[in-house]
Amino acid sequence: MIDYIVFLRGINVNGQNLIKMEDLRKIIGEIGLHEPKTYIQSGNIWVKSEAL
Repeated sequence: MIDYIVFLRGINVNGQNLIKMEDLRKIIGEIGLHEPKTYIQSGNIWVKSEAL
């Protein structure tokens, strides 16, 4: 498995476009990426995948 870092832009900025990191990890897992981990409320995600 290869480690990837995903930088999502425009979420949780100034209290707008809020998404809970727990929900984001669940969505990322549902699309087939493994072991999603988020960094604070930033939208930065570390995942593992065989190939993207």
